[in-house]
Formats: sequence, C-alpha cells, structure tokens
Amino acid sequence: MKKQQIITVGRDFDTIYLGIKEFAPQEIHLLVTKESRPLCAPLISLVGEKLEIREYLVGPYDVEGISRVCDMILAENEGDEFVFNLSEGTKIMALSAGKVAREHGCRAIYITQDGYWIDTIDYVRKPLKSSISNEDYLRLYGGSVREFEDVASLKSLDVNAAYYVKKFIERYYDIYRMAKSWFRRLELPKIGDYYFKGRLPNGCEIETQGGTLSIYRGFEVFFDSACRRCCELMFLGRWWEVVVADVVADWHREQDKKGAIWHDVIFNEQSGNAVKNEVDLLVNDRQRLLLIECKSGEVLSSDVFKIDSVRRTYAGNNSKALLVSYLPLPLSIKEKCRDLGIYYFAPEYMSERSKHIEKLPQWLDNIVKMHEL
Repeated sequence: MKKQQIITVGRDFDTIYLGIKEFAPQEIHLLVTKESRPLCAPLISLVGEKLEIREYLVGPYDVEGISRVCDMILAENEGDEFVFNLSEGTKIMALSAGKVAREHGCRAIYITQDGYWIDTIDYVRKPLKSSISNEDYLRLYGGSVREFEDVASLKSLDVNAAYYVKKFIERYYDIYRMAKSWFRRLELPKIGDYYFKGRLPNGCEIETQGGTLSIYRGFEVFFDSACRRCCELMFLGRWWEVVVADVVADWHREQDKKGAIWHDVIFNEQSGNAVKNEVDLLVNDRQRLLLIECKSGEVLSSDVFKIDSVRRTYAGNNSKALLVSYLPLPLSIKEKCRDLGIYYFAPEYMSERSKHIEKLPQWLDNIVKMHEL
C-alpha cells in the first residue's frame, strides 16, 4: 500500500512542504490553478528526487471539476493510503477536496501558522514534529543566499564590544559624532592591519590599529577596546545589529525554537529582480521567517520599501518583516510600515532609547502570536 497526498496549491508552499515532511508520502498529487502552477517549480525541485509528483490543472472555483479530479485520483490508486492537505489554495478548492476526502473516509489536514496540524478525523490540534531549515525555506520561494553569518558563531568579544559601543554613544554622543566624522574621512582601506591616529575638534586623541579603538584626552579614557571589529561596529552602524542579534538569540533559545538565526544575509539575486537583496537578521520561527532590519540612525522610506520587497521576493506570505529602530520613528515612517504590513519596534521618546531594547523579547512574543488572515 502506497502512501499518497492530494494537495490544494495556492501561493504559499511552507505548509505544503511541512505536510510532506510530516506524513512522508511516496507520491503527491498537486491540484494547481493557472496562477499557481508556475510557482510550483521550486517545490518540485526540492522534493522531486524523493517523490513521484503529478499535477492537475483545476479552476480555483470549479467545485465539480475539483471533485471530479479527486475522485479520479482515488479511483486510479484504489487501496492506497491517502491524506488530503487542504492548507493552501482557495476556500472552494479546500471545501471541494475536503468533501471528497470525507466521502471516501480519507484523512484531510490543515496546517496552522503556529506549528500545529488539525485533521477531519478528530479535529484535535497536534504539534508538528517537522520544521523547515532556512535553506529549504528560501528554496521553496526560488531563493538562496550568497553570504551570511550564523548568530551562534558570533564571538563574545564582538558582542561585548557592541554593548560597550552602545554605552559609549549614550554617554558621550558628541565625542561619538566627532569620531565618526573623523573615521569616515580616513583614506581607505578601513579594514585590515592598518594604523591611524588623529585629534578630534574637542582635543580628544583617537587611535585605531586593525579595527581596535581608543579615544582619550590626557589621562581620561572615554573608550578603549581591543576588539578588532570595533571601528566597524561603532562607525558603520553594526553595533546595533549585533545587540539586536544577541537579544533575539536569547529570546529564540528561551522559546525553544530550533531554527537558525542568520545575520548580514545577502541573497543571490533573482533574474530580472531589482530588489536590494540583503537583510540584517533572518530568524527561523518554525514554519516562517522573520526578516529583521536594524536601524541605529535615521530611518528613510527607502529602508521600509527595501524590507517589504525582500520579504515578498525571498520569503512567503506567512513570513513577517520587522523594523527594529534604536531611535524614535517619525509618524510618516510608522504609517508607511502599517500600510505595508511591516511591524516596527522603536522607543516613543529619545529618553527611552537606552533601555527600550529590554522590551524586545515581549514584543517578539506578541508578533509571532499574530496570525495573518
């Protein structure tokens, strides 16, 4: 007896892929529409080596046609074990296929956005045992990555330096602005075993060798770090990315989530696509991705459009785009985020910025519990 699945197909493939992993069929039957058929290629490429795959073109609202196709599949494979995955496609597709499943005594399942599946046998919600890796998730939507760093591999020296930079900026903002301006005027290269020394307008001395950094005036030391990524962290804005990555990683562990967290993610460009192909943090939240853009300075409309485009191009509709800002956001940016379905995290007032990051875990809890309709 062969294990088989009949699957209604829409625009999202994470629940389809999870259903395949969870129930391990040997053959699958995809009920596709004219619109969804071209989108199936990545899924077929991902699972096609292990499974027999058959496609059937149906109308998205053709009740009789969908029922007829399902009846035909069951008749041609009499005696096999069938599961109907009705998680995707139009409601009419799900109702039509579900009616056939019920008439033939087959199990029909629906996979939820929060890691559970429900079937038509007992309607009890059961936790999924399967998950999707970052790589497979991206492949489902025709994407892949050229470059990334796993947050788990971040060095404690770099993380501690990022928090040190944050504290320095909050305590000595004027010195930070002068130092940043000085650094950006330096001749290239700014990465490698270089040495520069200079004097800031306020009389402070500043030295950097191979990325380490010291800022002092006489015997008064304002900043001193042997971390070789210190200049990159402070002057290129990476300190906020690392701080956010560290907080998100702690939250991820406490939630007992199994997927990886990547930062500095650069996607391979898709042909004919003009989307800026990078995101600061990519978080695996069981069966969807959280794409997080971290901004330590001014947030522009282009930043909001970028993360919205990245989500639509490289992830699925179930994925969420998040903007995590160190500074308060202007009303126009908040409205743009709301219009595009982007969740934003930012202090309301400048006076709150130093401790606002402590609220990020609870905010993330609330975001992942929200279900898109």
